[in-house]
Amino acid sequence: MNLTQAVLVAAATELNEVLGLDPAINLTVSRTDLRNKVREAAELVEPSDTLGKNTQKVVDELSKNDEEKSPTTRTTSKGKGNGKDTKDAKDTKDAEKTGTAKKDQKKKPAYTKAQALLAALKGAGRKGATRQEITAALDEQYVKKGGKSNLNGSKAMVDIHLPVLAVFGVVEKEGDGFRLKK
Repeated sequence: MNLTQAVLVAAATELNEVLGLDPAINLTVSRTDLRNKVREAAELVEPSDTLGKNTQKVVDELSKNDEEKSPTTRTTSKGKGNGKDTKDAKDTKDAEKTGTAKKDQKKKPAYTKAQALLAALKGAGRKGATRQEITAALDEQYVKKGGKSNLNGSKAMVDIHLPVLAVFGVVEKEGDGFRLKK
């Protein structure tokens, strides 16, 4: 049976009426959500409840899909013993694979855009450089040290940090140019 949106809405409407669901199944949700809500409501159906023929087909279809999707054991081509793996054993294997990294491994610190900005300002020398020149130099330095080129990110870095560095007296502004203070 094809469980279209219209079929699911009809089944949900009847389940709302027969079971007196509170809160009622929302009929305006997506098809997947509606299917899940009807599946949940179908679990509440008792043998004494009388459902329409089409609604009963939908409930049976969803119940059948649940049984097919959730087997408790599965066979494997690898492994020891009887050739079956339980879900608990699988979860244990996954936990072992995704264990935490060893603490004795030290990671080399990454080269940051801030370090590249400092190198670009040092490269500007005594005469200084404009914002555009500093942005280009920053991006170039960052790429040399293994980063990815991103001119917009470099421009944002310069636009944010240069005024702050000027306020704290690290950088001086002369006309359009910026340079490190002596």
